[in-house]
Amino acid sequence: MRVDVYIDEERSEGELRSLQGWLGQEPEVRRAAVLTLREKSAEPGSMGGVLDVLQLVTGNGWSAASFVLSVAAWRQTRPPYRRFPASAPPPRSTAPP
Repeated sequence: MRVDVYIDEERSEGELRSLQGWLGQEPEVRRAAVLTLREKSAEPGSMGGVLDVLQLVTGNGWSAASFVLSVAAWRQTRPPYRRFPASAPPPRSTAPP
């Protein structure tokens, strides 16, 4: 599964690096996910070049609850944010039709 985390702030790159470091210290996240900073698709006319998405790619041993608790703990150490969206593709059914 892939989860993209965005911070809608001017300082998003520094904050995403902080979150990446925080999550990298969590044993369960280190074991079950790969954390990558990347640029989201640039809008036409923008210069780009800013890392503004923290992407987690997880395997079968992934615990979404553990991830949410880790992010909540990290947010308590940061100034308040207006928006902190995260997205993941919808789950696919594995049951036969």
